[in-house]
Amino acid sequence: MKSLMLVSCIGLICIIASGSAEKLNPEGLHELEKQECGVHKKDLPFIGNENIPSSRPWMARLKVSIDEKDPIEYIGTLISDQFVLTAAHIVDNTKIHSVRLGVGENSTVEEIDVEKIIKHPDFKLNPITYNDIALVKLARKVDFKENISPICLPVNEDLQQKVETLEGLLLTGFSNGNTNTERNNILREINVSRVDRPKCSKSFRNFTIEPTQICTTLNEIVCKGSSGSPLSSQVEFLGKERFVQFGIVSYGLGDCSMGANTNVARFMPWITAVIGEKPL
Repeated sequence: MKSLMLVSCIGLICIIASGSAEKLNPEGLHELEKQECGVHKKDLPFIGNENIPSSRPWMARLKVSIDEKDPIEYIGTLISDQFVLTAAHIVDNTKIHSVRLGVGENSTVEEIDVEKIIKHPDFKLNPITYNDIALVKLARKVDFKENISPICLPVNEDLQQKVETLEGLLLTGFSNGNTNTERNNILREINVSRVDRPKCSKSFRNFTIEPTQICTTLNEIVCKGSSGSPLSSQVEFLGKERFVQFGIVSYGLGDCSMGANTNVARFMPWITAVIGEKPL
């Protein structure tokens, strides 16, 4: 039986709720499973904290403006040939002009218009952010190439359970300054450690850290302006080591010591329902 889709749109912004909270939508799951994901070229390694673009070809930059001000850039990840995953607070009451893929030094960039933005129906911003996840549907499908290809998501039970046992994750972003405008095209990546929920909750003024969130350490190398960045790990999946995205950067402490991130595994039913939506 297909999931019931409830759709509400204002302009480009849509909220889509799935009638099934547990099962993955088969059409959306097929879209994710049919592609080669989470693979980067072995001959494009890291150099310290800096990364050659094609080694993380799923990184996307969202050109966003608030109240008609000059656009700034936030981060997302390509998860299929037409969808980018990001944090809902980035697209809440903002305008996304376009999405740039293949971004990096000396790389060919594709800038693509946006068809619509889908926020999670239970997204909450105040007094603290919960269900901070959104999908951006591109105006056209992209052709995968060396510097543009999707990251894997935790599409099965083994991967969804793995996030609870991982002690550390990789946080990838472009941030290298104190504001969203102080970015260059050099990717940066750091190892972050898991922080247990009670300790994390205490650090965030005793606000509850839900199972839908992952708490980690942070680092000034990738901190300011890193909203929407992926938290990933290279794990065995479909016969080889692949990068799987387990988290999305949501918010953090002002001193960049700790962050609360969206737990992607908990939202797989919603993600697959959105991707599997069929036009009426």
